[in-house]
Amino acid sequence: PQPNLGPDQELCEEDRVNLSVTANPGDQIFWSDGQEEPNVLVTQSGEYWVEINNACGTGRDTVSLNFLLEDKGPFVPNAFRPNSPTPENQVFRAVGTADESFRMDIYDRWGKLIHSLESIQDGWDGTIQGKAAPEGAYVYVMQLRACDGRLISRQGTVTLFR
Repeated sequence: PQPNLGPDQELCEEDRVNLSVTANPGDQIFWSDGQEEPNVLVTQSGEYWVEINNACGTGRDTVSLNFLLEDKGPFVPNAFRPNSPTPENQVFRAVGTADESFRMDIYDRWGKLIHSLESIQDGWDGTIQGKAAPEGAYVYVMQLRACDGRLISRQGTVTLFR
């Protein structure tokens, strides 16, 4: 048996997930919460596993479900250093998940748009038209879709250190 619970997921806090497996007569099903049915309704964040035993052996799969609080959105750091020895600090980017509606615009202190990010995987390397941007504070405006479908906007500042 080879159960498949699908990919890890981030969901809205009010969502419910029905995890299910296909089993044959005589298969024994064991879920991480002690249930022994083919379907389990999940309403809380956590790691869930299922194990199926039969005459052919044992199969197991695990999935991580993260129920996000409303409007929590991705984490946005408040500083970065392009020449940092730590790779995570070399590029300014939001960390988390977002759908195709994500956009982040970065402005200099005079309000001039200097960089746009079209995907949450994109980042700003601290350059403007291929040249190192000066150290200082920059403003970002981020747009993304909330769990309930609303388009929300967040803004803040990020400090570029050299």
